[in-house]
Formats: sequence, C-alpha cells, structure tokens
Amino acid sequence: MTAALIILLQLFIKKTTWGWAIEAVAQDREGAQLVGVNVYLVSSMAFAIGTALAAAASSLVAPIYLVYPAMGSLPLIKAFVVIILGGMGSLPGAVIGGYLLGLIESLAGAISP
Repeated sequence: MTAALIILLQLFIKKTTWGWAIEAVAQDREGAQLVGVNVYLVSSMAFAIGTALAAAASSLVAPIYLVYPAMGSLPLIKAFVVIILGGMGSLPGAVIGGYLLGLIESLAGAISP
C-alpha cells in the first residue's frame, strides 16, 4: 500500500498541472506568482495532500501499534531520520532513506542479543 501511495504521489507531482504548480511554488514562490500561479490555492492543495497522506499513514500504522493519543511519536522520529538520510525535498531520496532505515533496524534486531 505504501509503495502504491509513493508511486501515485510521484505521478501526481510529475504528470499533472497541479503537481507542476506545487513544484513551482516550492522552488520559487514569487516567481510562480509572477507567472500566474495562485500561490494560496496551491499551498492549500499541498497541505490537503499532506494531510491525506498522513491519514493514510496513520491508518496503516494503527493496526501495528496500540491506538492512543501519542501513538505517532516513534514513527515521527523515524520519519525525521528518513528525511535526514534521504535529503529534504527529494522523494526518491526519502524512499531510499526509508529502505536504509528499515534494513538497519532489521539487521540491528537480528544481531543484538
């Protein structure tokens, strides 16, 4: 499910007009506004997409962990590590960073007594 969400997000960003607008606003907000992009609408759309992805992630994580108010603290810390490993703003880097973190966690769990 996560791989499908990553592929869909990548296709949305690279192949649609909304995705191009999001990239334009992310790279140069004032330049995008000068060429006619509604920056406030695009920012709202990016926030909505981020919120939807967070909801999807929480629904995928909820069966694994107990559901309580602070249930997202461990995945949040892991997400920050993945962002640092993969580089900020790089979706392929984030995927590689996630796989690297998973590999390190699996090997550390297998090696430690």
